[in-house]
Amino acid sequence: MLSDEELLARWMSGDKTAGAQVVDRLYPRVEAYFRSRLRAEDVKEGVQETFARLMAKPENFSGKSRLIAYLLGIARYVFIDIVRGRYALQLDPLTHSVEAIHQIGQSGMASRVDLQECLRALSLRDQDLLELFYWQGLSHREIGELMDMNVNTVKAHLFNARERLRKMMVEHGALSAEDDTLEAHLLKAASF
Repeated sequence: MLSDEELLARWMSGDKTAGAQVVDRLYPRVEAYFRSRLRAEDVKEGVQETFARLMAKPENFSGKSRLIAYLLGIARYVFIDIVRGRYALQLDPLTHSVEAIHQIGQSGMASRVDLQECLRALSLRDQDLLELFYWQGLSHREIGELMDMNVNTVKAHLFNARERLRKMMVEHGALSAEDDTLEAHLLKAASF
């Protein structure tokens, strides 16, 4: 079985079957990324734009990381572009949460306490770190390349993101203060 990277090289050389295989393999993961951040009607646009940007400049993929890490990096920028375009908002991924973005134009939302809602209340950077590590299976190094951080910074930010999530879940009664199963909850969750 060819790797995603080998299939991309074949696709770039004109092999449409290889291109279809790349899309078949990676589409669900890119779709999950957008599903956790956008309204249902915007998900398809985000996925299509991500693959379009990949194919517009396939030579930008250096092969230093896995193709999925590179593709999720593109997806991150597509997401920010979609949000900026939809809401004429200067988005700061370090401070804005998906929940805050979804509240634009609405008069508040009921507080929800499940894992998904607690995750959505985190900053986009925290969400990205947790999703890339736990659900997409990227290494600390790959996340660092994608988010332009060194490995130790990734580890520190990931630790802090988990702690913020744990605190939020305890505050909302979704996890007891003594409960040390947050990581198990994260690993079980398919997507947020």
